Amino acid sequence: MYAKFNPETTKVAYIKNNDIYVEELASGDIQRITHDGSDLVINGASDWVNEEELGLHDCFRWSPDGKRIAFWQFDLHSVGDFALMSYLGREREVVTDIPYPQAGPYPVEMQVPYPLAGTTNSAVRAGVVNADGKGSVKWMNVPGDLRQNYIAHMQWADANTLLIQQLNRLQSTDNYLLADTSSGAV
Repeated sequence: MYAKFNPETTKVAYIKNNDIYVEELASGDIQRITHDGSDLVINGASDWVNEEELGLHDCFRWSPDGKRIAFWQFDLHSVGDFALMSYLGREREVVTDIPYPQAGPYPVEMQVPYPLAGTTNSAVRAGVVNADGKGSVKWMNVPGDLRQNYIAHMQWADANTLLIQQLNRLQSTDNYLLADTSSGAV
């Protein structure tokens, strides 16, 4: 999902199974650059609420020099499940990372992590990782409770600095933060 070229158009980054991958176009070599994606940890794409409320879809950004990728991580542990009906039967093939049940002609109930108003939100944090897959994620020290604040927007200010827009859960406070991507200091 969300394939994006690096600034030199020599590589493409994309999301697969809630992890970020980078593919070198000339050689076809693929590097998995995050390694903890799961049904409850989403790297580089959005959870349901942030997609719905803030319009977040593709939640990763190439650095201007193409050496690193900044991304949102959504941790859905402790978020309650909401029941949805899936009407996608076997006669209809769907290409997606979401594990929709493959039922017959009858609908199937799916449990989707979704915080109702006033319940536990996913924890949201901002990380930076090398596009070559070497090294570990550097997490930005964004202030406040990760479950009570949103990262509404993030972009590179320059090759070493991220601009992060942070909203509180009530969306009554709007902070713009600069993060040093080498230290994580905000």
